[in-house]
Amino acid sequence: MSPVHDAFGRTTEESSQSATAAQAPSDAAHPVSLPRSERGGGGTGAGRIVGRLLVVLLLLATGAATVTATMRHAIDIAPDQSRAVEHALAKDPLDPRSLLRAAPLRRGLDRLRRELDPGDRIVGVTVTPGQLLLSLADARDQSRWLMLGADGSIDEHDLSSTDDSAGVPFEAIRPAGATRFLARKLRELRPHARDPTLSLAILTSSSSTTGAFGQSASATRRTLRWSVRFSGVRAAEESWTLDSSGRQVG
Repeated sequence: MSPVHDAFGRTTEESSQSATAAQAPSDAAHPVSLPRSERGGGGTGAGRIVGRLLVVLLLLATGAATVTATMRHAIDIAPDQSRAVEHALAKDPLDPRSLLRAAPLRRGLDRLRRELDPGDRIVGVTVTPGQLLLSLADARDQSRWLMLGADGSIDEHDLSSTDDSAGVPFEAIRPAGATRFLARKLRELRPHARDPTLSLAILTSSSSTTGAFGQSASATRRTLRWSVRFSGVRAAEESWTLDSSGRQVG
């Protein structure tokens, strides 16, 4: 059979193959999509997590080194600061940091107040330029000292003794008048006066009364007395006694 030709002179078989080739999709026009893990940029999810962990660990290591260096610096400086305060107070007992001044003493009392345990009673107060000492008795009458340094340090010392005295409430301790008296006397007695000390004693006295029906009743009265003391001066100038407000009484 003779081949059949189309209008262009091609056989019908060639025409069919040409049409099929024209209809076939081009691979170059439609590239194959690669999986995300094989694409460039960003890496895998596990890789990104490892990278972030390394950054966090580096930051933590840097922070730990900084904190350690800061702590070592503070440890080295603390003794130097204490010695500097001690030297300043030895030179001037009324240095602005001295606990014999009204404002630092009031702040020191307020700070030690927060250190008291329930049931503690104040049975005595002793103040020097560098230390505030509270004599305490607890609910079982066991005695101890609570101390604050002019450098801000706090210490505590248990005593092997008891004290059954009633004590005094914090509100009754008003040292401003006594500190003014001490400062005035210290200036008057310079340069001889040394070791200025301010102390608070609690004096107790008992009295009894008889009622209309022959019944007796006893009452205990507490009196607060400040004592100001120096060394290096004449005996008549060594000590003074003041009432709770700082007025001289003896």
